[in-house]
Parts: sequence; structure tokens; C-alpha cells
Amino acid sequence: MNQIYEDIKVNVLPKIAEGFAMTQEYFQELFGRYVQYLIISRIFYICLGFLFIVVPLCFVRKLLRWMGQAEYRSDRERRLVCFFIIIGLPVLIGLIIVLVNIHTLIEVIYVPEVYILQQLQFMHQ
Repeated sequence: MNQIYEDIKVNVLPKIAEGFAMTQEYFQELFGRYVQYLIISRIFYICLGFLFIVVPLCFVRKLLRWMGQAEYRSDRERRLVCFFIIIGLPVLIGLIIVLVNIHTLIEVIYVPEVYILQQLQFMHQ
């Protein structure tokens, strides 16, 4: 019995410990890459949100110039109200996208462990 214990202690346990060390190194590398992915994806979504804000505002500016011409002034107020309702939705969506992703980006940069733990808990519910 002592011989079996010594064989396991000398031959098997070091190989198991080596396997755990490799797994831990792989996990750390994978964790780092996942955090980088999260940061890049959040920056992309923030840029997309800014596009949702900037493009409609530029369109409003051009439309206001177009509506300022003399032949289009008769029905101007009604057109402006409809136009601002149509443009307001993408701007609101853009603001929501930007604010949510800025919060997530800050969380991923400063406490990635907490964010990833929350994601794992959400997936297991």
C-alpha cells in the first residue's frame, strides 16, 4: 500500500499539478482576450450610438435650410413637428446605446471579473 501511495505521489500528482498550471495559464490568457473583446465591442457600440445621434441631427440641419425657402413656408410648422418626431426616435435610441455602453465599458475596464461573473450568473439562470 505504501508503494502505491509513493508511486502516485511521485509519478501522478506532479503531472496533475502540471496540467492544472497549464489550465490556469490558458484561462488567464482566455480571460484577457475576452476582456479585450468586450472593450472593443463596447467602443464599437458607442460609435454606432453616436452615428444614431449625429446623422439625424445633420439631416435636421439640412432640412431646416430646405424648409426655410419661400415656397415651403406655408405648412412649415406641421412638417417640423412630424420631422422632429421621426428624427427624435433615432436620437433617443442613440443616446440609450451610448449611455448603456459607456457604463458597461467603464465596468469592463475597471472590474472585469465582476462583469464576467454577472454574465455567467445570467447564463445559468
